[in-house]
Amino acid sequence: MAWQPLFRITVQHSFFRTTRGPDLEFVPTPACAQLINKAHLLLRTDGQGLLLCFDTDAVEILRSFLAVENNALLFTFDVYTQDMWFACYTDPADQSAEAVTCYDSRLKSTESTDGLVLAKTAILERRLGRKPVFTILISVSEHSLTNAVGIDYVIPLAARRTYWKYYLFGTLAEHELRIVDLQGQVQFKSAGMQMPFPDTSAVAFYSTDLIALRDRPENRFQLRQQGLRGEKVLIKRLKNAGAEQFQQECLEGKHVELSEIFINY
Repeated sequence: MAWQPLFRITVQHSFFRTTRGPDLEFVPTPACAQLINKAHLLLRTDGQGLLLCFDTDAVEILRSFLAVENNALLFTFDVYTQDMWFACYTDPADQSAEAVTCYDSRLKSTESTDGLVLAKTAILERRLGRKPVFTILISVSEHSLTNAVGIDYVIPLAARRTYWKYYLFGTLAEHELRIVDLQGQVQFKSAGMQMPFPDTSAVAFYSTDLIALRDRPENRFQLRQQGLRGEKVLIKRLKNAGAEQFQQECLEGKHVELSEIFINY
């Protein structure tokens, strides 16, 4: 046997900076699994993608299926995850509450250095059991076999972006404070004294722009106190927002997604 890639799919997620990405499970639909078996194809998956290969010594078997299906075979995979925080750190634009987000090679793709970026749509369908985080549809034509070159597809998932709100407790509330971004990209605005918990007050600051969540901190926010001799650094590096701590809140008259970070000093 001489195995040749038919196509590859790689999922990239901007939430992850220091690890490979979310642990995903790629499951062929029953019809797709049957096609893979009957056409003598080889499927390999890992947590970030899949590889489908055909046997060049038995390529006529695959061509026979192409002839029956008008020279285009459709491979469908449902993608699942056991990561309970996946929906929290993934941009809602890459998810659908009512439908199943579908990445479809039949739609117009864009090119990247890693391969063809699959375009997405939404499929309205009712599912029994657990709902996949998304579905992949790949159409394979005679051209793929004739050129004997596996196509690389990419699915880029974006991290959720939220406004960050810091609550400063304890003696911090007694000082004239400000939060500084050492990279000079994000500005913070004081919201004055608030009560995030019953009978507990804190000084609140919120970012004026959306900030992307990350699995490892990359922002460098510093808490400073204004004094007679200039500014004093109280906390060299403030804690970054986590994926699990965000909520809907009205900020300056509009409803936004806001990550809460609690600092006790």
